[in-house]
Amino acid sequence: MRLFLLTSLLFFLAACEKNGGSISLNNLEIYAPLPGNTVTSGYTKITNHTDVTISIDSITSPDFETVEIHETIIVNGIARMIEIEQLTIPANNDVVLKRGGKHFMFFDPTENINIGQNIKLDIKLSNNENLKFEVPAKSRF
Repeated sequence: MRLFLLTSLLFFLAACEKNGGSISLNNLEIYAPLPGNTVTSGYTKITNHTDVTISIDSITSPDFETVEIHETIIVNGIARMIEIEQLTIPANNDVVLKRGGKHFMFFDPTENINIGQNIKLDIKLSNNENLKFEVPAKSRF
């Protein structure tokens, strides 16, 4: 029972906030791909703790062939996703990645991803910081 409580607490804390230094990813959620799918998504609130604008120049994961940042936009009444090459986080501000807006897209897992399995992210920032995050894959249900 004690091990279960400790494990549950660690998963809760891991999902709450991932600090990197100049930016933090709060409530980072990455969904395990549904069976038969090779694409999934992730959401978070990115906070810039500095007095300068910082951009995410690249994001990779050893668990997926490709990771991109997308934004859902409406064109002629139809929702479309466009890739964001460089996501800018204003000084002392937040950018929210959420359903129907900006979000992470993960393509082609390098192996089968199960719920609870840790997914690793490597983020390169415009200020030359390289951040590493790890979060358990969530169920969509």
